[in-house]
Amino acid sequence: MNNEQAVINKIINSDFPNIRVLGGPGTGKTFQMMRRITRLLKEGVEPKKIFAVTFTRTAASDLIRQLRNLKINGCEKVRASTLHSFCFFILNKQEILNLTERVPRPLLQFEERFLLYDLPNRPEFGGFNKRKERLKAFEAAWARLISEQPGWPKNIVDQNFQNDLLKWVKFHKAMLISELVPITLNYLKNNPECEERHLFEHVLVDEFQDLNSADQHLIELISENANFFAAGDDNQSIYSFRYVHPEDFREIPANTELLTLQECERLPRIVVEIANAFFPDRTLVPLSQNPEGEVYNLQWPSIEEESNGLAKIIDYYTKNKEIEAGQILVLAPNRLVGYTIRDALKNFSIPARSYFQEDALYSNDAQKAWSLLSLLVNPQDRVSLRCWLGFDSQSLRKNNYKEIWSYCDENDLSPWKTLEKLENNKIKISGVKDILNQFQLFKKELENLKDLSFSDLIDMLLPEKNKNLEQLRTLALEISSTVKSIKELKEEMQVRITQPELPTDCDFIRVMSLYKAKGLTADFVVIAGCVDAFIPRISINISADKQKEQFEEQKRLFYVALTRTRNYLFISSFLKFPSGEASKMGAKFRYQNKAIGLTFASRFLQQLGGKVPSAVSGQEFINKLNI
Repeated sequence: MNNEQAVINKIINSDFPNIRVLGGPGTGKTFQMMRRITRLLKEGVEPKKIFAVTFTRTAASDLIRQLRNLKINGCEKVRASTLHSFCFFILNKQEILNLTERVPRPLLQFEERFLLYDLPNRPEFGGFNKRKERLKAFEAAWARLISEQPGWPKNIVDQNFQNDLLKWVKFHKAMLISELVPITLNYLKNNPECEERHLFEHVLVDEFQDLNSADQHLIELISENANFFAAGDDNQSIYSFRYVHPEDFREIPANTELLTLQECERLPRIVVEIANAFFPDRTLVPLSQNPEGEVYNLQWPSIEEESNGLAKIIDYYTKNKEIEAGQILVLAPNRLVGYTIRDALKNFSIPARSYFQEDALYSNDAQKAWSLLSLLVNPQDRVSLRCWLGFDSQSLRKNNYKEIWSYCDENDLSPWKTLEKLENNKIKISGVKDILNQFQLFKKELENLKDLSFSDLIDMLLPEKNKNLEQLRTLALEISSTVKSIKELKEEMQVRITQPELPTDCDFIRVMSLYKAKGLTADFVVIAGCVDAFIPRISINISADKQKEQFEEQKRLFYVALTRTRNYLFISSFLKFPSGEASKMGAKFRYQNKAIGLTFASRFLQQLGGKVPSAVSGQEFINKLNI
């Protein structure tokens, strides 16, 4: 028995109470975790006593599907979910709602803008961008458990910001996504006898390196009386914006058995060599049956020529090499690069969909439609009403709304009731005419949508001709046949928007950020926009130490992108980029005039070893293909 097989046997069969498995991409960490769960079920462990924690809904669904395929009795009762889903499960219980006095109605990304605008005009809070930074600082404190330290926050500005922030969230009966785990953690910590701390005998965590301090502490509480298993790879730790750092995974507790997997079953041999050159501290060993693979390094004059050129190449490979569209991943460093390639693919009649953060709600039209749908389901949704009242106004009608909110506080009324009283001349509030007009417009819109069938509602709310609503409409149509009510439709859409389950079995090309690609694989992978202003993307207004941390994470992110392929890998860059778009993104180019910024291929390409071919002109490559 070789050493790798001995490690695998320990992973599956060891009863050591705490096990941590370290393994690079393609080494089968998740598969071995599934085999461990299989062994537990066969030995008679009650399925509901097993909790498999995954970082994404896609991973949870894959795990459940693989277990069901094994047809082991009770496998469908194993809990497999993200930590956020588990927190929703806990906080949605009525008795826990009463205890915590919070409502687990999460704020979407676009809704946070209204929160920050509505905070009081305290000069020390600064403008919108400064408030955004302060919010991130509070989220960092919650994630890293700094907020539990005595005397935090430490100064009057932070105290006022926290008080105003929580006042808005509580009044609007909502919760920041970043609060979800800390509030659940606080409930569990203060109630040691609650049943939620004693649900499981076995807790298994995949991608452990993606958990921040609050996540880890929550896991510790629910596994304090259980056997604990964790798998991960610190070289794939890419979520510092969640306040996750690779050193958290490297610190192995004294009572934990550490096991390491090295044999890579998925990556082509050439990509294994590239990965080992890029991160020489972690050696992957390819299996003899792994394909050799093909890697290409292309450069284009501009982003437009890159997108059109890549679309031509993909069109060629789908038609001549029989690569299915569903087996192609296009990874982009930002939305603009991704959308440009997605649209170019559609011009070639190649089906493609994009997946970026809350992608379907990116446009103002989509945000308005979403808020209207939310209010159709629940007219008392205070967040959605606040958003609707502020749309199409540069100031978001902040001052108008401040008067409404003040009246609500003084008279213990909801915004809806207050606006209805205003509409019926039962009360008077000065300076709110504009917001009252918006409310009346909303009620007319709502009346038009009532009692419509699913198909008519979708056509009315999300008309096909509006390209800004295309993704939201597609999502609604996909879900409409599987739900029985408008409420179920909205809830399922929200889950898929905020916790997207990226398709692994599809007939279209998936275009997404490098972050979204985590956990996915494909036969054909393109890393587009691979230029130094984007990969790595380094902030210029932070300290040298922070820049170094950012650089190291960007390197790990590129490593994740490199290791998604099972055969073909295309690395693509360009030289010119619109200066206006660069400024919006805060991207720093080598040279910029008013119209054009000049850049160069990512410095990471110099660290990939001799197996990466020298860059060639994209047009030259196309000419060789005779297309």
